[in-house]
Amino acid sequence: MPPVEGPVTEYTGRALPDQALGELFRHADERERAQDFEAALEAYAAMLQSLLDGGRIVPEHLCDRIARCCSRLGQPRTAVRLLVTTRKRMQALGHAYGVFHANLRLAETCIEAVELASAEKFLADAVLGRPEPLESQGRTPAALIEQIHALTWPGTSAEETTKAHVEAWLVVARYWAAIGHFAPAIEATKRARGAVRQARLPGKFFSAPDIDVSLVELCLDRGDVAAAEEIEEEARAHPFKGTGPHPDETPWLALAARRAGLQGRLSDARRSLDRLVDQRRGPPTRRDAWITLFHAGLLAQLNRLAEAERVLDDFEARLDGGPVHAALRREVASRRQAIQDKRSDASQEEGLPFVPEQVLEGEEEAPHAEPGQTRPAATSLGGTTARQKERFTDEWALGANRVLVALAAGRLEEAFDRLSALEDLAAGTDAPRIRTRTRYYRALFDHARGAYATARDALLPCIDEAAAQGLPLDRLQYLERLMWTFARLGAAGEYAGRAAEAKALLDTLTSTLDHDDRVFWMLNRMSRQDEFVAARITSLSSIQPPSSPLLPIGAMLHRFRLRRETLARYREVACLSGWSIDRTLSASTEAPAPVLSAVPPELATESHQIEAWVRAQLELSRRTTGARTTRTVFLDRFLPLRRIPRKVAIVHYYAVADRLFVFVLSRGHISVTILPTTRVELYEAVRDVLSEIVQQWQARIGDRRVLQALRRLSKGMGVDQILGPLAGSIEHVILVPHDVLIHAPFAALLCGEQRLCELFTLSIAPGVGFVDLANVPGRRRALPGRFLGVAVREYPGTSWKPLPGAIAEVERVAALVPGSGAATLLTGAAAQPKAILDALDEAEIVHWACHGMFDRDQPHRSRLLVSGPEGTTGEVTLADIQVRGLHRLELVILACCWTASAAVLPGHEVVCLPAAFLRAGAGAAIAPLWEVDDAMSGEFMVDLYRAAARWPSARALAEVQRSWLKEDARGRGMAFHWAAHVHYGQGA
Repeated sequence: MPPVEGPVTEYTGRALPDQALGELFRHADERERAQDFEAALEAYAAMLQSLLDGGRIVPEHLCDRIARCCSRLGQPRTAVRLLVTTRKRMQALGHAYGVFHANLRLAETCIEAVELASAEKFLADAVLGRPEPLESQGRTPAALIEQIHALTWPGTSAEETTKAHVEAWLVVARYWAAIGHFAPAIEATKRARGAVRQARLPGKFFSAPDIDVSLVELCLDRGDVAAAEEIEEEARAHPFKGTGPHPDETPWLALAARRAGLQGRLSDARRSLDRLVDQRRGPPTRRDAWITLFHAGLLAQLNRLAEAERVLDDFEARLDGGPVHAALRREVASRRQAIQDKRSDASQEEGLPFVPEQVLEGEEEAPHAEPGQTRPAATSLGGTTARQKERFTDEWALGANRVLVALAAGRLEEAFDRLSALEDLAAGTDAPRIRTRTRYYRALFDHARGAYATARDALLPCIDEAAAQGLPLDRLQYLERLMWTFARLGAAGEYAGRAAEAKALLDTLTSTLDHDDRVFWMLNRMSRQDEFVAARITSLSSIQPPSSPLLPIGAMLHRFRLRRETLARYREVACLSGWSIDRTLSASTEAPAPVLSAVPPELATESHQIEAWVRAQLELSRRTTGARTTRTVFLDRFLPLRRIPRKVAIVHYYAVADRLFVFVLSRGHISVTILPTTRVELYEAVRDVLSEIVQQWQARIGDRRVLQALRRLSKGMGVDQILGPLAGSIEHVILVPHDVLIHAPFAALLCGEQRLCELFTLSIAPGVGFVDLANVPGRRRALPGRFLGVAVREYPGTSWKPLPGAIAEVERVAALVPGSGAATLLTGAAAQPKAILDALDEAEIVHWACHGMFDRDQPHRSRLLVSGPEGTTGEVTLADIQVRGLHRLELVILACCWTASAAVLPGHEVVCLPAAFLRAGAGAAIAPLWEVDDAMSGEFMVDLYRAAARWPSARALAEVQRSWLKEDARGRGMAFHWAAHVHYGQGA
């Protein structure tokens, strides 16, 4: 007999009287409710010993409580020891029902400990009366279910008999699920549910909602989402009255989240899990751990990695140092490592879509085996070899993960061995999803070894099966792999057809996502042009310097060649990152998209296909944008580096999934720096900066957290490394941000201990085509000019708050413009869309003081809210502005909240109100990135106009920002007030 684990006291001698037993039971129950399981187990063990010493029957509920406490303490051997002793006494007393019950508790304890060989032995002993395999002698699962129904025991009532049948069905269902036989597990659970409902067993024995929850879980484990949804809807619509309502909605919310995740409704799943995690407090249970790991995994799938880590941190803070919580800490550490791996290798998209069965244990449970070796077999409690150490779903997910790791590392021999083991494992299950995904991994292996036709034949049925199973995320993954398989086979038509199918499915999935989830989820679905750009820029490292540094001519030729090649790469980036937006705002299409040309199989490599696709895209870009004046001027006339004005530098950021490329162009020089900053890290860093800046203003707190967030973003963008060396020699930096960096408050970023606005005059170009170098070195002041002021104070009939200082702000700044007598002020009811648009045609400077709205879902519908007829609210949309010819307009100042917010469309075209004014012909625009304080904004604008009377608008903004950040009076030094405003364009 193995030693007892845990503080169980041995009681020998005279049995305790009934009154003492009752007091001891009440004490144990009280300690168990207080989650002091060690004290409760000690008291239950004392009761058991007293009953054994007195030769009395051991009640069923005592066995249940002993097993439950041991499970909470992670002491299965203690439970087995005490239950085996109980079973022997029941056998000696001839109490068949007690023997049966003890065997069931023993089997359940072994299933909990994943000792499945021992569990099968105890189940067979309970149901068949002898320890033999459950399915021996041709016995089917259906026959075993019926055999349980036929069991009877002398002296038991009908209620006790039904209760025993239900317990047996539920335990055997747990065993079948643990070995991957989900269909019989579902049938056994349905029989148990039917018996509970028919016999109307009291709720103290069974909870019908709990059985319904188990049934739905089994359907989801099997991958049968439709059946799970049907059972859940029926159970929740018609709860069994005999057991009362379920006291805790947590299981249903968790199941709804899991089902939504499998169906591709990731935002619905996240919202359900957010609610659950917010509600869970106090010492964590195993269910809490499952919910937390599921939540963190779903956030990681959505690329919300910082949030996922915060969820894990909050959960870990609730853990103590006990043995059960130590196991939970290992699982948390495993999930945190997976999140860190995704952050550092953002382009790796071969992994599984997250599902709950993929909460994997660490490698301590399953040590790495070299190719050709097998893992050490796990031993059961009785010393025999178990079928597997993990439950089936965990075993399969762990094996799948190892196949992917081997494929990613190019270890094909190891991948073959791991895949063969995975296929052997999957052959023993009736779960259709697991079988389909196992065939998908075989297709990945065939793809990796170049057997593209074999991979295609394996992928085609996978796509159909995923559709039949109602698993759109799986289907999307299979489609994307099939696309590249067709590309390698040179099948252009099939490639185009499957690409269209994948695009339609992707659109359907993203339409169910919240805006933030949609943005984060799409981050690392790397576009072909991203891969092309990354490969082309990285290839610059292959240009080797001369072998002898003593030859000046060789060094000079090397520098010339490197500069020429870098410039060529930059031209490609410039074409790819500035597509014309006209096709987005209208239904017209200038030219059809080119079809991917067929490529011979021997040349069908991924890089070759990417290059063919992007070259066609480049040609289309040239045809549709060649007539644009600014692009022609910049790319064809000024890209010869000698044309860039002195003291001016262009810094162009280009983000791909796992790297950040930074081009720096100045007179006679061009360089590119590759930073190991992933797109996810950039999104998190920019979001944290904006959040901390706003929170500092709202809570009136210090700068520490804002500075920490700014340093993190500045480090990720390489500010010290890239912009630091320019300080002193460069005065004006034209920033061409890409992707999320369009929202970065560049003026506030840290270069050393100084802000960028202290070192440079900063301008933002929403794309390379907007870099107008002819206007950069001008020293002309922004003022005077024909002034137009638009101000709206009230928005009747809407939820928009009034702007009490708007009209006064416009009047004050108009007075600062020389020749203000000729100014046009459209305020209040006069500020209607038609009047404003007509006045814009003649204006040279326009100032807006009204509400602005950036529409994240339809960026071209972003608008400025003005007055409408008869007391209504009117609007001037981005499209209204962009289609006009505003070439007289030199400066636009948008003193409206959020008007610098932007969207980056496919093709990397930036859509925002300032860019719309530039496209319409305006020279420059100034707008805020976030909601500004009405009173402070008015003061800032007055200072800006005074500065604009002396300097061009870009420098005027920089001068005001420098003065405000050094002034602590009235909170002016807060970045919230001065860093919000950004300068678009290089004109006056």
